[in-house]
Amino acid sequence: MEKYMTKAVLYGYELYQSGDKIIPVIARSRNPKAVVEGMLVFNLEESKRNAIFELESGLGHLEVVQAEIGCKPSGKRFIDAAAFLRAGSLDGLIPIKSTFWDPTAFVNSSFYHNIEQSVHRSAEDISGSWFHA
Repeated sequence: MEKYMTKAVLYGYELYQSGDKIIPVIARSRNPKAVVEGMLVFNLEESKRNAIFELESGLGHLEVVQAEIGCKPSGKRFIDAAAFLRAGSLDGLIPIKSTFWDPTAFVNSSFYHNIEQSVHRSAEDISGSWFHA
């Protein structure tokens, strides 16, 4: 899957976590210089896209964002991508001081392993790009 991924940046957004959950929440920032670093994923299989939707739809709404990617040798450019963003109040969210989310705790959790098992049930490819912090 790594061949379908590239580093990307969202400007004007910040990272939060929801209580004790190990899932990041992206929200618009009042600071236009705020950034969230993540990965842009292309050609995401339908089953994986659906798993992301199930995981994140309770934390935010799906929105089109402009993600900056680095392209060699032409430099950086912006691309449309889908991302789940927190809508409304940030009550109950804890700011993450970093511009990127370390997925180590998430990948080692039973929650992740349950998602991973459900993802392997289908293997249809679809087009599209998703930004995930």
